[in-house]
Amino acid sequence: MILCPKSNEETSSRFEGALTRQLDEALKAATDRQAALKDNVRYSLLAGSLLINGGWSWPLWLVLFLLSGCAAPQAPIATFETPSSQVAIYGLEEDTDLQALISTTGLDPAVQQTLSRLKGQRIAVINLQTQPLPTGVSRSGTATGQTGLHLAWTTTLVSQSASATYAYPLGTGTAWAHPIEVTRLYVTAPPGLDFAVQYPKLGQELSGYSGGVPRILRETAQPAYAVENAVGAGVLPYGRIWRATYVQSNSAEDVVITRLPALSAETQGELRLLERLQQLRSFSWVISLLAALLVWLVVWRYGMPRLLGVKYRWRDLRFWHDALRWAVAYPLAIAVVCGAPVAAVLWLSSQIYGSMQAVLLIVGVIVLFAAGLVLLATSLGVPSLILFAREQSRRLGISKGQAVRAYVVVVLVANVAYLLLAAVCMALVGV
Repeated sequence: MILCPKSNEETSSRFEGALTRQLDEALKAATDRQAALKDNVRYSLLAGSLLINGGWSWPLWLVLFLLSGCAAPQAPIATFETPSSQVAIYGLEEDTDLQALISTTGLDPAVQQTLSRLKGQRIAVINLQTQPLPTGVSRSGTATGQTGLHLAWTTTLVSQSASATYAYPLGTGTAWAHPIEVTRLYVTAPPGLDFAVQYPKLGQELSGYSGGVPRILRETAQPAYAVENAVGAGVLPYGRIWRATYVQSNSAEDVVITRLPALSAETQGELRLLERLQQLRSFSWVISLLAALLVWLVVWRYGMPRLLGVKYRWRDLRFWHDALRWAVAYPLAIAVVCGAPVAAVLWLSSQIYGSMQAVLLIVGVIVLFAAGLVLLATSLGVPSLILFAREQSRRLGISKGQAVRAYVVVVLVANVAYLLLAAVCMALVGV
């Protein structure tokens, strides 16, 4: 049974503020929160590369990040009126004469096929007195929204075996002469309940957000659809929010919502993913740094003896001294190169006054440009490479070329191994 307890006119912005804005904000907040948790894992893994001279591999990390007949006239069951509309509710039973209904209501005969698919349900036939859309803005300077008709109703789900379903009549769009500009459908469930949705996929998929705005709202000229879904504590007091948006589309299919006896595998998977990401949030950086350091130690332990002829053992303090020293030297060099020019410019700005400020600006630009070039060389490990070659050449009596080759091989192997480890970790975590 369908009831229509309310029929009133209001602006679209007021309608959204009362019913859908909270849902839209919850969906976006949940999406942003999950994206932030995933980014935390990605950036923590990237930070580990600082301990393995990994600046040259950062472009590869960027690639990895990008890879996530006639009868008696039909009488309405109920009628409602607003200043600009008349709403009549009709029941479509199995024996309803659709031609008589169309004749009574004045509907276009082209909708008969659509009505035949709605038998067993009830429909609202609405006569609207339209008026031109106002072009002004409110006193506050914001758009007031177009005045329209707001219908609200409740319905009982149709029992089918062990589940219950509701078919939202999106399929009536075929009766429209022109494409419907925007259609938004929201489905919510309280915590502990879940549902499955069968929906048509019309046009290009544009799910997700771009610049804080749903992507589909940026592309409204061609048929497209978008689906957003959010679960977990971030959408309370709901347990799950599902939204479908269609633009420039006239669907021939309905959206069928089925209540499930338990949480679906999809919802359980999303909840587990959120739980894992939340757990990793507090210690992913420590784990990433330790994992990178472990990779560096293993590669140094077994690579340098073969490349330079040095003898290392795990209990040898010399091994730990050499491996850890060159692991820490790289991030320290980057920190010095980044901090020294900024500190120098700030100190000079505190010492120079008046007309000399223009000179300071020029000097500051030159210093920062030079620092950028030095930072590029440092991120590629050039200072560490030069210092390592000089030290090993003196200590072991080998050529600097041999020392350079050994250092480059160890760095390459360590970075490739850590990159593969990070890719596996990201796949397991789901980011």
